[in-house]
Amino acid sequence: MTKIAKITLTLLLASSALSMDCTASKRYLDDRGQSQLKEIKLERAFDYTDAKIHADIDEAYFVFTKYDEEQFVAKITFGPDYTQGIVSTATFDQNGRFELVSVDGATVYKLVCTK
Repeated sequence: MTKIAKITLTLLLASSALSMDCTASKRYLDDRGQSQLKEIKLERAFDYTDAKIHADIDEAYFVFTKYDEEQFVAKITFGPDYTQGIVSTATFDQNGRFELVSVDGATVYKLVCTK
């Protein structure tokens, strides 16, 4: 099999392996005390070793990874060194929804995924 065919096959398998819809958000108070919301949809990572989607909002990094057949790991880590944060095994509710939240004072970081 040619190298291009192998890469294409790998990308197709990775995209079908993780068919989650995930959104990352940051809700915070601005300088005037007004509530602000930044929101972004997680996108596929170009990593051929596992099924992973991710996004950045400011210095917060959101990751949702397929660990094995039916297990997923969700993380929110914080810069500048990204060594502190929150990690959880994703457990979906009866509606196929998972939520991971981290609170820092008046700032709320949230990762919401649906399958």
